[in-house]
Amino acid sequence: LQKIISWLEHHWDDPADDEDFEDEKERREEELSHWDKEFIDISDQSLLFDVIAAADFMHITGLVEVGAKHICSTIKGKSCQEVRQILKITNDLTPEEEETIQKENEWIDAKD
Repeated sequence: LQKIISWLEHHWDDPADDEDFEDEKERREEELSHWDKEFIDISDQSLLFDVIAAADFMHITGLVEVGAKHICSTIKGKSCQEVRQILKITNDLTPEEEETIQKENEWIDAKD
């Protein structure tokens, strides 16, 4: 809770989010501020996910977005195995299922 309060104190006077789709898209693509990058760089992954879940529960969308952007930047460009390792996801697929999924999604790795 202290982390969330700290974030709210820092961002208390931020302007309200615009509901316009184009502005929303631009806002999502916007780079995190230096302060937010340092704030959300939490080494304890369970604490990171607790902060994001609590912010979501309290409808603090700005903090949820900061957390989501941090996670996205962490896993961007990683292989499925690396993402599983980073996010501590157990692979419960059989080799055959993995191969089928890989074939169905070959277009993802295709270079034009």
